[in-house]
Amino acid sequence: MRKYHIAGAVALILLLAAFGVRIYRGTVERDTVNTPVSGENGASMEQANRGEAETLTAEQSSLKQSESKLEGNAELSNLSAEYKVILTESKRDFYAKYPIDETFLMWVNAEHGDDVIKSLSAAVESGQNDVSLWLQYTGKSIHVLWLEFCREWKYSSYLLEPVTWVECRDAESVTMDFIGDINFDETWDTTVALDERGGKLENCIAPELIQELQSADITMANNEFTYSLRGTALEGKQCVFRANPERVNYLKEMGVNIVSLANNHTYDYGEDALLDTMDTLRQAWIPYVGAGNNLDEAKKIQYFIANGRKIAIVSATQIERYYKYTKEATATTAGVMKTLDPAIFVSVIKEAKAHSDYVIAYVHWGSEGLLYQDEDQKELARQFVAAGVDVIIGGHSHRLQGVGYVEGVPILYSLGNFWFSTGDIYTTIAKVIIQKDGTLSIGMLPCRQENLTTSLISDEQGIKEFYQYIADISEYVAIDEDGIFYFAEDTETAKTIFPYVSGQHYMQRTGAFDLDGTRINIIGNIVE
Repeated sequence: MRKYHIAGAVALILLLAAFGVRIYRGTVERDTVNTPVSGENGASMEQANRGEAETLTAEQSSLKQSESKLEGNAELSNLSAEYKVILTESKRDFYAKYPIDETFLMWVNAEHGDDVIKSLSAAVESGQNDVSLWLQYTGKSIHVLWLEFCREWKYSSYLLEPVTWVECRDAESVTMDFIGDINFDETWDTTVALDERGGKLENCIAPELIQELQSADITMANNEFTYSLRGTALEGKQCVFRANPERVNYLKEMGVNIVSLANNHTYDYGEDALLDTMDTLRQAWIPYVGAGNNLDEAKKIQYFIANGRKIAIVSATQIERYYKYTKEATATTAGVMKTLDPAIFVSVIKEAKAHSDYVIAYVHWGSEGLLYQDEDQKELARQFVAAGVDVIIGGHSHRLQGVGYVEGVPILYSLGNFWFSTGDIYTTIAKVIIQKDGTLSIGMLPCRQENLTTSLISDEQGIKEFYQYIADISEYVAIDEDGIFYFAEDTETAKTIFPYVSGQHYMQRTGAFDLDGTRINIIGNIVE
């Protein structure tokens, strides 16, 4: 069995090399230009072959050393019978179709003990093929175990490229915070206020909110502008946003560790500025989703490993639906990941689902200035849920929209502006919490953006009015006193249990005026 493992690894390496992928001490680099065969840059076929042979030898050596280490471990019990049961009697879904073999199981044994292997074997022998058994017995899902195995053995290590390993603050849960639109453009009202207030973020975003974002295990924002000093504003586009790349440090100050670039403003100054934006984020070690140098990069999934689970984050934009300012990434050109035709993004979600425990989609969609989701959002949500998404976080409306459920999956239709406009409007930090038992819940912190400052609502009446607002614009939801949402098909019964329930019409709502009764435009700015 172990000999086939080595042979399979070598075959994989040869296959990757044939497609321009080369392995160097546990990392993989894909050629972006054709490798010269002879004569160009002094390279020759013989030199190229010798270099690849040396690479293969290093990979084989690493595998053999790891295998020998396992074989030479006197503390490992002989569990070959149990290995055989797991490998021959389980279904492919049991190990998520990863190419596991006896060596992988020996590694699991070395890491987690004999009882784990015996328990897995007994479960499979009794007809159980639930993939969750890996998590139950080891505290880690099969997706995480496979990544750890690859990382330790430097095997299939290209799988590690889009992965961030998170040390959670609480072993009992994973907490993720999501915020809506932010804008660091120097000419925009929010950033003008920031600079006038000494450049200190806490003078524009309340310190307790910054602390909340910093304390989450994963924090994500919609980067609704471009980082660049280059490019030309797109002709004919009314609002264009560009910030000095140095301002990326504000993201780090906020605790943001991933952003979406799938929106209608990351291409405001053309391709050069988009490329600068991606370079700026990479240099700041902030992963991004929803844009790339080409379509393959724009489709790229970002994974986070947290408390033994693997969480996938993907992003796309439906906007613009009627204009073509923001370029869609193609096989050869840079742009954003679009989902006006959802087929490609649906395939991305399916891929993410096959390789993770949870999939979160951050989607730019709907219509600006509206409190209520439109039919396009609902139809896309149905398709994304069918593809396997576990939570959908929306944006673009510049208004905080409501919450709904599709087949039990929570949809936060739009987080609106977090710190973006001059109007007095509600905003939020959306929370996604995964408990140790796998239960996923969503919630919202009551926040308000007023006088170019975003603050946490703390007074009792203000909190009550916030959740009444959310209930009014949501469908079939109930909200508890902690701001946690529940699906409530029977709203009449829910009223007897929860303080806030959709369908009660607490107050008439409109997106044309802010909370102070002042008229605002579609992006949330006060109409002068």
